[in-house]
Amino acid sequence: DREAWERSLDQQVRAQVAQIKASTAQISLREANLRLAEQTPIAQKALQDAGRVIQKDVLDAMREVENAKVLLLRARADYQVACLWVEGLQGTLERRRLR
Repeated sequence: DREAWERSLDQQVRAQVAQIKASTAQISLREANLRLAEQTPIAQKALQDAGRVIQKDVLDAMREVENAKVLLLRARADYQVACLWVEGLQGTLERRRLR
């Protein structure tokens, strides 16, 4: 019935809005993590030059930069998916109103 449909749509919209908010926070966090990760190989290389760390530590730091980039891309993708869901729900609502 119409009331159940409206409740379901409302719940779906609320869930996607919450996902958008969470994704926005994740993006900010992942950007900060990436900035930090990008500084680490530079520091590790300086320590290696001073003989305080080994090449493996430098490579590990470089791998962490790549991991941080992947996590940032995933957070951005989650945001985009949530936005698309909201747009889809909006289209569902508009189609229902046209009937």
